[in-house]
Amino acid sequence: MAKGRADLAISSYHAALHYNPGSAEAHNDLGVAFASGGLSGEAIAEFSEALRLDPDNAEYASNLSAAENLSKNPADMAQ
Repeated sequence: MAKGRADLAISSYHAALHYNPGSAEAHNDLGVAFASGGLSGEAIAEFSEALRLDPDNAEYASNLSAAENLSKNPADMAQ
């Protein structure tokens, strides 16, 4: 995702979460947008919140694990 598109997605998901802060899907999607923009710390926080809200969701768990791994190897995020 290009930087401008990531920024637009981040703004959109923030707005969605303003109206529905308990949406695990919106937190996950915001995490994806953060990860696409290279913001691993923010992505981890959003994936963690998505997983807290929906602890049995394998996709959210996988996204969190991937973001944590990427944060340990930031050079991999550029690929």
